[in-house]
Amino acid sequence: MPNKHENPQVQQLLAQYPSLAHELQGMKPAAEISALLEPITLLPEEVQTAFLKALAQEKTVAAADVAMAMNTMSSQKDVRKEARKTIIRLESSEIYPQWTPPSVPTLSQAFELATEEDSELPDDAIFAELQSILAGAGNLFGGSDAEETVATFIDAWSSGTFDEAYRQLAETSPLREGLSEDEWVSRRQAWSNQAQPSGSKVAFIYTHDDGDEPAPLDAKIVYLHPTSPEQTGQPISVEIGWSLAFAETPIASTLPELPVATAIFQETGRHWFWTRYTLVEENDEWLITTMTDEGANTLQTPTEVLEERLQALQALAESLEEEDDDEDDDDNEEEDEEEFDEDDEDEEDEDDEEDDDEEFGQALAQMDEAIRMTTQSLHYYDALISQHPEAHPEYHQQAYAQAMLINEPERAAVYLQQLIEHVPELRGEALRELAFTYNTLIDAADDDEDDELAERFHTLTQQTLRQAIATDNAPAAYILLADLLLEDDETLDEAADLLAKAQKLTTDEKETALIEAGLAEVAQLRNQPAESLKHYQRVAALAPDFPNIWFHLGTLHHQLEQEEEAIPHLLRSIETNPTLIEAHAELAAIYTELGELKLARQVVQQGLEVDPESVDLTTMLALTYIQGNDLKSAEKYLQQAEALDDEGENELVQTVRSVLNQQKMKQRAQSKGPSKGSSSQHHHPKKKKK
Repeated sequence: MPNKHENPQVQQLLAQYPSLAHELQGMKPAAEISALLEPITLLPEEVQTAFLKALAQEKTVAAADVAMAMNTMSSQKDVRKEARKTIIRLESSEIYPQWTPPSVPTLSQAFELATEEDSELPDDAIFAELQSILAGAGNLFGGSDAEETVATFIDAWSSGTFDEAYRQLAETSPLREGLSEDEWVSRRQAWSNQAQPSGSKVAFIYTHDDGDEPAPLDAKIVYLHPTSPEQTGQPISVEIGWSLAFAETPIASTLPELPVATAIFQETGRHWFWTRYTLVEENDEWLITTMTDEGANTLQTPTEVLEERLQALQALAESLEEEDDDEDDDDNEEEDEEEFDEDDEDEEDEDDEEDDDEEFGQALAQMDEAIRMTTQSLHYYDALISQHPEAHPEYHQQAYAQAMLINEPERAAVYLQQLIEHVPELRGEALRELAFTYNTLIDAADDDEDDELAERFHTLTQQTLRQAIATDNAPAAYILLADLLLEDDETLDEAADLLAKAQKLTTDEKETALIEAGLAEVAQLRNQPAESLKHYQRVAALAPDFPNIWFHLGTLHHQLEQEEEAIPHLLRSIETNPTLIEAHAELAAIYTELGELKLARQVVQQGLEVDPESVDLTTMLALTYIQGNDLKSAEKYLQQAEALDDEGENELVQTVRSVLNQQKMKQRAQSKGPSKGSSSQHHHPKKKKK
């Protein structure tokens, strides 16, 4: 039987895991994490288990991070158990993971965040992760065949694969309109050619126990799809919340399967829908027979009913949270009782793993339910806003908060646009929030490599901030606009002027710290390090936890040749944020310049534990060996850096390669001694033979 290193797949994974661990750092959406781990999780279970056992022997933080990610994300129980054992083995060697899984807010916390006007939304928009993992996929919970049919229909119809969409409809479905497949497809293709649909997104998909009516709002969460109507042969009702970007066309109104949008974002043409499909079994397949437009029905629902439904959703979230608290209390009591009964550690670890599995499944199911409830509530708010666009600004504000909570910035922008239009007294604040939301959409467009859309939102962000300044002259708008203008050298002077004006308008410490940081960046861009240092020192005095403040101070002191001041700042930066590789590189450079090569290598090695594939740190390590005249070791590490530098464009690598080559030439010249014909007072010409 091959050992843990003889399996070629395991060997390949052992070579790749440092890169995976590096990519995990800073990665938050679970969808991204799941995709990153696919080179491991798509392999047979026995290969994954062998890899994890081998990983336990690696004794690196990167190994612990990958094991933690697999323990968190794997859908296979035995793999999660083996990952947990790997983590425990590494911890016994005092090696702990630095990557932490995404945190999960409870249902009531989510609704509380989304409905309190002054609440701060979580930076990571946790629910965004679930839309690709949970909604519509069903792979973690064994999604039903009926859900798969609906998901396939929406995906195929949205992407223009209309023949595939047609085949998801029952023969008797009125959605076929009595047309042949070719006729049906031809009409949809004509619409698609004009509307140019793109970017289909599914927020949630849900099977109701009753084929005719939606589940009551006080229904319990069903975690792992117990006995369903599929097993009884009865019609099934599947509900789905989804969105699609497309241009309005006259043909749209003639397509019975295209629902009424409850909200539309004009800048991208995204439409939000809420539909319910009834499915019947034909030839052992679940096919769609009818569609109910829940969104259109909601728009016609009386105000008092909509408010009751929103209250019911809030009450349900709170009741579920109370149940969770009760279960947690029971679990804590059991742990207290078992605390002194630890004769069989392996059995206890297995029990803990089973408990973790159950908690993991329930947490994911809760988040899936939270997305569904939040999305439904947004459709209710759409209806309330359409009925009372001016009377209740809290509708817009709460809808905006909930949309941001589930990472729907386009939809959030819709509510702010409506608030700006209908509630003049809140216009200034709403404009600033809208600019922030547009800025979020710039990042999303950049991620999608849509330069045209990114530029459009960049322009909209600037225009919106200028409108905000004209509306209420608040310093926050000046700061946001200046930050945007700092990206372009041609608008640097305007950015500095905006920050100076903002400085005169505020005494708030947070705003003042942001202004000083902006002025520091202006000075840096103008190549004024001493001036930049003064501003960053003011930031540190006002906000010691300001992002990367100690790194900025250390770097500027180094630039000003003030190494004694630079070193403690960089040490503090590494202590407060060990993942900031630039701080390790900067400190190592200072130690190298001072001839403290041992300290320089220690700092570099600390950084490489965090990021084993850092080109700059590996290059810095090579440089320390050049300084120590160990050119063989320098060549070894520089070759590693060059291999990591895929593009071959890293300037530090190129510079150190040049230095190393020069040192090698000098060393070879010294080893050969003086060349013929050279003259020196210490060398005399040979005597001629007689």
